[in-house]
Amino acid sequence: MVIDDAMLESREWETWLRDLTTRAHEKADAIRLVPIVVSSQRFANAQLLGQMNFIATKLADFEEKASLKLLNGLLISILNFLAPSRLHYDVFINYVRGEGSEIRKRVVDGLSEYPYLRPFHDEGDQIPGAPYRTRFETVIKASAFLAIRTDRYSSRTEVVRELEIAKWNGRPIVELNALQGGEPRSFPYLGNCRVVRFSNDIQFALIANALLTEILRFELQRILIPAASANAGVENCINFFRTPDLHSLPKEVFSDKSRKNRQLCLYPDPPVSAPELEALQRVARSVAFLTPVQLRAARLSKSEFTESELQPLLGMTVQLSASNPSSASLNKIGLTEAHCQETIIEFARYLIAAGATIVFGGYFGSDSIGQWLLRILEVYGHSEGPQALRMKAVFPFPIGLKLRSEQKELLSRLLHYRVIPPPDDICLETQAGQGLPSDPSSFESKLVWTRCLTVARKQIAKDVDAVVVIGGKETGYMGRYAGLVEESLFAIRERKALFAVGCLGGCAQSIYSTLMGLEPELPCDAFNESIQKKDAGRFWSQFNRRFPSGSLDRIDYKRLNAEFQGRGRRIKSLKNTLLTQQELDQLGTSHNLSECVSLVLKGLSELNHKKKMNSS
Repeated sequence: MVIDDAMLESREWETWLRDLTTRAHEKADAIRLVPIVVSSQRFANAQLLGQMNFIATKLADFEEKASLKLLNGLLISILNFLAPSRLHYDVFINYVRGEGSEIRKRVVDGLSEYPYLRPFHDEGDQIPGAPYRTRFETVIKASAFLAIRTDRYSSRTEVVRELEIAKWNGRPIVELNALQGGEPRSFPYLGNCRVVRFSNDIQFALIANALLTEILRFELQRILIPAASANAGVENCINFFRTPDLHSLPKEVFSDKSRKNRQLCLYPDPPVSAPELEALQRVARSVAFLTPVQLRAARLSKSEFTESELQPLLGMTVQLSASNPSSASLNKIGLTEAHCQETIIEFARYLIAAGATIVFGGYFGSDSIGQWLLRILEVYGHSEGPQALRMKAVFPFPIGLKLRSEQKELLSRLLHYRVIPPPDDICLETQAGQGLPSDPSSFESKLVWTRCLTVARKQIAKDVDAVVVIGGKETGYMGRYAGLVEESLFAIRERKALFAVGCLGGCAQSIYSTLMGLEPELPCDAFNESIQKKDAGRFWSQFNRRFPSGSLDRIDYKRLNAEFQGRGRRIKSLKNTLLTQQELDQLGTSHNLSECVSLVLKGLSELNHKKKMNSS
C-alpha cells in the first residue's frame, strides 16, 4: 500500500484507507498490510495508520538501484507475517579463515542494516566449553547459510563439511562468489544454490535480498510441501524443501532399496531437467521425484506408484496455442510481456515434463515464442529413445517455404516439423505453391495468408488430443479471425478438449467468457490492423465471393459467435476437459499461474487415462 501526500490530503482516500485498515485488523491472521509511505506528513501518517508499522521512503527509493532496500523491507514483513514470533533469522557465514576473513567482516557490517538477519560467523559466537563442531552443526540446522567461495574454498575440509551439513538438512543457501585466480579443482557441491557475484563495490542490500528471498522460499516450502502431500493422500512421502541434487538427497531415499514400486519424494517447483532427474534416479532407484504441481496431475495409488504414473501425459499430443495479448490488455491486469514469457514457458515445461508432445504452429524467429519453447525442449525433452522429440511444429505456407536448409537441419534434431501446403483454391495466387504475390498489401497476398492459416489450424485440430489457449491478441491479428479464436473454433468442431486459460487475459479470457455465456459475443475486430475499417468490408466481400453461400470457409462473425454459444459441440469440448464447472471457472479467471498449470495437467491426465482405458 503506497501512500503519498495526495492520498493523505484526500478525504475519499482517507476513508478508503481507514476502511481497509479496519478490515485488515479484523482478519489479522489472513491479511498483512504493509504501508509504504512516500510523504513528509509524519503526523498525518500516525493519525491514519495508528499503531501499524510502515516503511518510510522517498521517491528516489523506487529507482532500480535503490529499490532493493524497499524490497528487502517487504520480504522481512512477509517473513514476519509467516512467523510472528520469530524476531530474527540466523545466517551462518561459511568462509575460509584468513583468505575470506576480510570479506566476512564486510558482509557482517553490511548486514547490520537488517537486524532480522543475525550473522553467526566466527569463533566469538561459540559457547565456551562446547565442542565447536557440534555447536556449528546445531546452528547450521536452524539457519540460512551464506557460503563465501574464495580460491581455496574447495580444499578446506571444515568449510566443505559445514556446507554438507547445510545441504543434507535442506537449508536455504546463498553462494557469495569471490573467486579471483580460480580453484585448484572444481567444486561440485554448491549446485542448485542462489549465486551472488562479489565485487569491491557490491551493494550489501543485494546479498541481503538473496538471503531473504531464499529464506522466504524455504519457509513457504515448509508449509506448501507437507500440505500438498497430505491433500493428495500420499502416505510416507519424503518431503524435501529445496531442489534435490546428488549431494543433498535426504537419507530416506536410501532407506529401502528393496521396494518394487517407487516411493515419492516431493520437492519444490519447478521440476528438475531430464539429465538431473536421470542422475537422481541412478542413485535412488526406489524413489520418484515430483513437485506439488506435478503431483496434482499424477494418478497415484496411495503411498506407492509405478513408473508409468510418473508421466501421466505420455502418448498425448497437446496444441499449445499461445501469444502475447496487447499491451493495453496486459496493463488492465497489471502484467507485462515478461509475465507472458514466464507463463508460456511454465506451461511448456510442465506439459513436456509430464510426457506430452506439444504441437505449436507459429514462428521460430529471434526471441519468439517458438524460440522460448525450443529452450525448454532442450532442458526437459528426453535425449534418447522413442520419446526423444517432444514437440511438433506445423508451418503454414508460406512460412514453411522460407525455411532454409540449415534451419530444417536444426529443427529436425529437436522436433518433428511439418509444412502444410497451400489449399487448391489459391493455386493461382501462390504460383502452384512456389511463392507469394509480389505486393504484400494486395488482396491476393492477404487472401493467401488467410487461407493458409485456416488450413494449418484446421489440420492441427484434427491431429491433437486437446487444445490449450493462453493470452492472444484480440486486435491486429492476421487471418480470418484472431488466431486463438480460429484454433478454438476448430477444436470445438472436432470435439476436442478445449482449455481456455485466463491468467494473461486477452483473447483466451474472452473465449472463456463467451463459451460460458458470460459475454454475448467474441470481441472480434477487423481482419488486420493494416486494413482500415472502411476497407474491411471490401476485403470480406471479395474473400467470401470465392466460396459458396453457407461455406464454413467464409468470414462470418455471426456464425462464429453462434458456434461458440451453441450447446452441442461447445459443451462437448468443455466436458472433454474432464474438469468440473468450478475448475473451468478457476482456469478461466485465475491469475495464479501454478493453479492454472495444475488444472490443465489434471484435466489432461484424466483425459489421457480415459483414452488408454477405452483403447485397452
